[in-house]
Amino acid sequence: MTNRNNPNAKYDFRELINSSTKINEKYNGVHSSDNELDAWFYISQIGEEYRDAISKEVEIRRRHFTGIWGVEKTLSAGQISKVEIIKYGEGLGVKKNVSSRKRNLFS
Repeated sequence: MTNRNNPNAKYDFRELINSSTKINEKYNGVHSSDNELDAWFYISQIGEEYRDAISKEVEIRRRHFTGIWGVEKTLSAGQISKVEIIKYGEGLGVKKNVSSRKRNLFS
């Protein structure tokens, strides 16, 4: 499990979609991978072009969080953002990474 939020999101969504159904009509309406390796396998089954497009997007999103600078210290990390002290040129700088899901809050 590479993201501990995956099972919680799936279980919560399953509960939501079944909350208004009768006991004999309940079903498992959410199926997904539980880890990155399985997800890449599923994506590769759709096709090479799709896999490559997803791979490029994943790399873009990862760069927003890992960056090209060396991280000296993480000051805070939450669901909306992460703040780090980074090596910047000959000195240090502060870098704030905003989750791609929350970037619209800063537009």
